[in-house]
Amino acid sequence: MIGKLGAVSLYQALMVFLAGAVIVFNACESEAKSLKSGEVYQTLDGKDSLRVVSKDEMEDKDGFVARYTVEGDKVRVVVTRLGMTKAHYYTITRDGLVEDKSGGILYSEAGLAKAKEAKAKQKAAARARGEEARKGAMVSIKGGCFEMGDTFGDGGADEKPVHRVCLDDFRMDKYEVTQAAYQAAMGNNPSGHENCPNCPVEEVNWAEAKSYCGKVGKRLPTEAEWEYAAREGGKQVKYGPGGNEVNCSTANFNDCVGKTAPVGSHAPNALGLHDMAGNVWEWTADWYDDYKNSPERNPKGPSSGTARVLRGGSWLKDAVITRASSRDGIDPGRHLRLSLLPVI
Repeated sequence: MIGKLGAVSLYQALMVFLAGAVIVFNACESEAKSLKSGEVYQTLDGKDSLRVVSKDEMEDKDGFVARYTVEGDKVRVVVTRLGMTKAHYYTITRDGLVEDKSGGILYSEAGLAKAKEAKAKQKAAARARGEEARKGAMVSIKGGCFEMGDTFGDGGADEKPVHRVCLDDFRMDKYEVTQAAYQAAMGNNPSGHENCPNCPVEEVNWAEAKSYCGKVGKRLPTEAEWEYAAREGGKQVKYGPGGNEVNCSTANFNDCVGKTAPVGSHAPNALGLHDMAGNVWEWTADWYDDYKNSPERNPKGPSSGTARVLRGGSWLKDAVITRASSRDGIDPGRHLRLSLLPVI
């Protein structure tokens, strides 16, 4: 397919307080109900930390000391500075202290060890996905017939009329084509989001996308093939990750991440395809036009036109644009944050 956790230190909390803001720390699933002198709580990156100095005092990494009391599973930290006093709250959990607003965690020693182990596993899995994508892993898709277009009634005029389409079997890349894969085949990396070899390549125009596909023995999907795959084999599915809703846990859209994400960062749909909504737009083979003259069997779009079809939306687009039936067209010569999803 081409298609902070940092918790606020006491010193920082104090500065926010002096600016007139209030910070409250909260969470759930607590077990521990007390703190012990000498215990250290820190973020995963080690940039923020709290140390229990005594039974009623804490200090942050900058040495600022404040009074604290434990109230049930809450830690009440009282900061006094320049004659002003404010209380800040954390919640004691199995893994440490959790901040309510950002969800930032100050891990206990044991919690930090678990978090580092989980982080290492995540990195290993991401590397494995990147290597699989670099090798061009594909998913076999059984052909069939489906109703193509706005079957939910909330799409644009260019998604109508809904019409029957029947497709032969085909294979599609499991992941959006990565920067590393594109660099290996084409000798360059045009991506705006640099230094992320496992992120999808972007800034690729239509001719470059087609050229890449040819170099690796594949082709661009037709628009019908793309939608059929995004809808998990033509099912009544609104979004490419599966189901009729999408959020930041299932797709990278509407600035969920703030940039492109490494391929496979979200779970695949039922066919095993990743990033069929958001992350980057994906080129298809078709010229862009309405559906009025679309044939039923293996449609390939109009014979000519001025724009090529885009599918899938991107990390910047709203959920409505990432729907499986949503479509747009653009000058094929333009270099935008677009990518490709080759098929055989």
